Amino acid sequence: MLAGLQVTYLLFGIHGLYLWHLEARRARGEIRFNEPLWYGVTWAAGLAIFAYTVAVTDFSAVWNWVQFAAVTLALIANFGTTRRWAWSWPVWIAVNAVQAVYFWHAELGAVRVAVRAGSHERGRLARVAARRAAGSGVCLTFRASSSGTA
Repeated sequence: MLAGLQVTYLLFGIHGLYLWHLEARRARGEIRFNEPLWYGVTWAAGLAIFAYTVAVTDFSAVWNWVQFAAVTLALIANFGTTRRWAWSWPVWIAVNAVQAVYFWHAELGAVRVAVRAGSHERGRLARVAARRAAGSGVCLTFRASSSGTA
């Protein structure tokens, strides 16, 4: 489901850029365009993708609901982005948060590697700080928790 969403990003991106181009030309007085028709295409495409997503999703698995939420929010955010509406940015943040939870659950590499790298980096920085403090006579104490944070 999320892989198919990549295609919608591309399609909505091209559609949005073309609409922005038409709006700029209209603002300069060069053309007139049928705005309800063009934005109706955005709604129709979004609803078609949403209907397809509902049709192919097995809602018996809980994690598919998380994936479904990410796709739904992304479609809403895409529509707002094609219109240059600022409210789409908090929706994109929600999309990223929901997808991060799903990617973590699915053990997709990028999220896990980033967290592990962050944990490793914190440990390295703690050791460097301890060495520097030892040379200056300052005493530092580091506490490691079970979650990997210091």
